[in-house]
Amino acid sequence: MISMTEKEQDLILTHLTLVESLIYQVGYQKGVVGMEFEDLYQIGCIALCKAAAHYRPDRGATFKTYACRVIRNMLQDHREHASYIQSRLCYLDSPLSSDEGESYLDIIHDSQEPDAYLSEKELLELLNRAKSNYNGITKKGIEAIALKYQGYSNVEIANLYHVKANHISAWISRARSRLKADYPLTDLCYS
Repeated sequence: MISMTEKEQDLILTHLTLVESLIYQVGYQKGVVGMEFEDLYQIGCIALCKAAAHYRPDRGATFKTYACRVIRNMLQDHREHASYIQSRLCYLDSPLSSDEGESYLDIIHDSQEPDAYLSEKELLELLNRAKSNYNGITKKGIEAIALKYQGYSNVEIANLYHVKANHISAWISRARSRLKADYPLTDLCYS
């Protein structure tokens, strides 16, 4: 925290209304991240403190003139930065193009469920092929994934292995992470 002299604090307190008036001049935008009034007020107050800390009366300008320049510049810099960030945002529910109704969210959702494109027989075949490369918990996890795909619950699978159901969840989690790391979907499908 920067300590301010009493004179600097007095300058800030007497010129605090400058921040609000300059925000109205520069303009704020409700609903735009970083451009709402509260955001700009915070930036303006920081700029006012900066102006008070760097003000030199011997340079010929009044504090009000100097502070207005510093606050306006900092608000405009922030506005440009916020506009740049806003222009780079990609909303998940926005359509990919005007001719298709598909959104980014649809693509992400589809990519999270690659097994939706495989038949049950193909998936079980791929899991059996991958299972031969593992042992221990990972192998049991792959077997549990296959059983879950066939409709078994964690409790039913746990009864088959004579373990608690939470062990099955842990096995499946380990198997999924190992399979994702070792076998990208394209490698599994085309090997």
